[in-house]
Amino acid sequence: MGRKFFAILGVIVFAGVLGGCSANSVKLDGAAVSRIQQKRLLVQVNNRPKLIVVTAAKAMLSSGLMASLLMRGLSDDLANDFTIADPAKTVAARVRQRLVSKHAMKIATSRAHADIVLEVTNTGWEVTHGSLLNMTSYHPNLHVTAQLMEARSKKVLLQANCAFQQKITPWRGYEEILANKGAVLKADFNQLTAKCVNQILAKAF
Repeated sequence: MGRKFFAILGVIVFAGVLGGCSANSVKLDGAAVSRIQQKRLLVQVNNRPKLIVVTAAKAMLSSGLMASLLMRGLSDDLANDFTIADPAKTVAARVRQRLVSKHAMKIATSRAHADIVLEVTNTGWEVTHGSLLNMTSYHPNLHVTAQLMEARSKKVLLQANCAFQQKITPWRGYEEILANKGAVLKADFNQLTAKCVNQILAKAF
């Protein structure tokens, strides 16, 4: 009963996280389109959080993984160690491309000269344990939000987000995700980023 209970609990907790990140979408409607047509657009990508490996409870670094990181001369930010690009930058570039091509928007270089602001945030990415019953294997998660608003009134014209878990069977051990300068992690996050872009574009336009 105990093992089954914790397995179910792990699924419920993660489903709750994804559910919370997928709420409150605002699609770009006809009224909003008239407000952005041929306007000046500023694109802002907010500072990303560290890319770390966490326990199922997201409370502390795994002691086994931490030892492996220290032995390899790595830090508590794998994105820096392995030069993994922030997915929010890719999302911002694709949404900007859509806005410019579809609505003839022009790119502003500062908020003072902008009519519309596109703000994209990596709200969370991590490599987490497979489950509460499997504390030695890991998979990546990604959460990104995008918001389009009027620069002066702050009126939200578009809001969309993505939340993804890279499903790998079987989930990988930490030695594998750290090997070859994080090649596996880079590939995994590239896949998650592509999915995230598609989901945000589908929700927003």
